[in-house]
Amino acid sequence: MSVYFIEAVDLDLVKIGYTEHLAVRFEVLRHSSLVELRLLNVIEGGLREEKALHKKFAEHRAHLEWFELTPLRAFIEELPTKELRRPRSVKEMREVGSFAAQLYASAKTPEEKSCIKETWREWRKGDLLLENSTPSTPRETLLKLFD
Repeated sequence: MSVYFIEAVDLDLVKIGYTEHLAVRFEVLRHSSLVELRLLNVIEGGLREEKALHKKFAEHRAHLEWFELTPLRAFIEELPTKELRRPRSVKEMREVGSFAAQLYASAKTPEEKSCIKETWREWRKGDLLLENSTPSTPRETLLKLFD
């Protein structure tokens, strides 16, 4: 899990939230926003850490999970940044997921099915980085696992 800080550029606001799938969450927010969004920082944590930060900065709350950025900027920049994996696009997640499902369906042994399932989980969470893992090469991404 990750706690993220996303700036609404030119509005002096920052969203403090948490997610298991940062790239997907950021894309959803970005596509539904009327203003440019920028990821400022990401730290380890989940709901408990998010709620603690909301409480800590309650006096700077603008609306729901959005806070005035100026008073929080130095705090956010000084936090130890969580090591980020290469972000995955929604398109890439769908393509690789679809191919993983095809591989799983054609697997001949329970061991192969288990390997495909675990590999997909690790890749989806971002724990597994593979060279040449791009949206245009989802089949190669998974097939590389079985070389």
